[in-house]
Amino acid sequence: MNKECLVYLEECSFSESVQNNGNRLYNYNSISIDFFSEEDLQIFLDSTPPGLFASSEFKEVSFLEIQNYVSNIRLVADRFYNLDLTKFNALLPCERSKHEAAAFAYRIKLNEGNNSPFLSRASNTIQSQLTSSQNVNPIPANVNALYKNCKNYQINRVRVLNVSQGNWNELLCNKDVMVVYDIGGYKLSKPQNSIILWNTHKTKYKPDCTSLVLSHWDLDHYVTLCSVSEVEIKARFKAFFYPDLPISRTATILLSKINRALKWNCYPIQIPKPMGRSISVKPYPSSGCIQMYTGELSSGSNLSGIQIYVEGNNKNCLLTGDCNYRQVRAILEDQVIKSNITSGKALVLVVPHHGAKVTTERIGGKDVDIDISISSSLRPTFQMVDSIAIISVDEKNNSHGHPRKHTKVYLENKSSVVKRTDELNKDIEVNL
Repeated sequence: MNKECLVYLEECSFSESVQNNGNRLYNYNSISIDFFSEEDLQIFLDSTPPGLFASSEFKEVSFLEIQNYVSNIRLVADRFYNLDLTKFNALLPCERSKHEAAAFAYRIKLNEGNNSPFLSRASNTIQSQLTSSQNVNPIPANVNALYKNCKNYQINRVRVLNVSQGNWNELLCNKDVMVVYDIGGYKLSKPQNSIILWNTHKTKYKPDCTSLVLSHWDLDHYVTLCSVSEVEIKARFKAFFYPDLPISRTATILLSKINRALKWNCYPIQIPKPMGRSISVKPYPSSGCIQMYTGELSSGSNLSGIQIYVEGNNKNCLLTGDCNYRQVRAILEDQVIKSNITSGKALVLVVPHHGAKVTTERIGGKDVDIDISISSSLRPTFQMVDSIAIISVDEKNNSHGHPRKHTKVYLENKSSVVKRTDELNKDIEVNL
């Protein structure tokens, strides 16, 4: 029986598909994987030839970048796969080196023309692998810790930092940063670059008022934290709120570091099971100007994250992480029902997933873009008039074609202004 370990596919850079003896093969320039757990890493190390991989290189991070991978199935990022170690070892020896990126242990370059796919779809999903699941959305007291911190303050600015292909947002009350939403960046960023990025912004954060909220456990939303020490985390943050489902060994190690730094001020947010046929969101009770939402458990982490809605004096704001447009619409509809959205206020939308493809729905036998600006049930209560869409992206440092041209046109049709961090080459700040 072949030995297998469970891995999480963070990213895959597709090259082309070819026919081979009647079978379709998919060529990838590179894929990025991490082990699900310490046990999975140990199975990998025990099963590969001695001396090829040093366990010391996996002390705090364990992502692998594998180049020239050929697959017999179309891979989907943000999913779990079984790694067949017998097939993997059949491709060894090959070129390998210690990786220079902050969150990666090794870069493995397979010989071109290899034809021994070692990844297969895992039957295990987040739902079965993780215990953070409930049929109803919990209302834990820990969310009150975030609300209490912001209750007596009016969030009046949002800042989207220019961090290449990643996400890092700030919510401010005058000069004080009250909430940091993600501390990400380019996935392949070197440790020294991550430290420079952190040092550029850390002085704004104060342990008496700054809370850190992680949208979800994708590397480009937390990679900078991998290079930040416990001492620095303790010195800069009051509390940490996160989805209670770290999906890889590297994420679990980072969570342990933050827990040691902030101790009882770390608050896991449970992600509920889906209540309908499609993944939606669940609201937490609001307090002051902030409302937190969560996605629902899905086969990946993008739709199982945390979103933040802010009601400003002049504009409202939605921080989305990597959720989809169906979830965006659900949040906006919820705010319309609560009468927090009026026709006189514009929306500042931090665009989901760096401008990825717009979610579609089936209407009249056709797939059409989901309309987030006007709900059929609420028409015409809310329209995105004079709104601003901000895309945190780096077109040169992503292999997904973000932002999609169609998405940009879609947003321009909904908003008066679309701004991109890479085009402006600076942080984008908007008064609320």
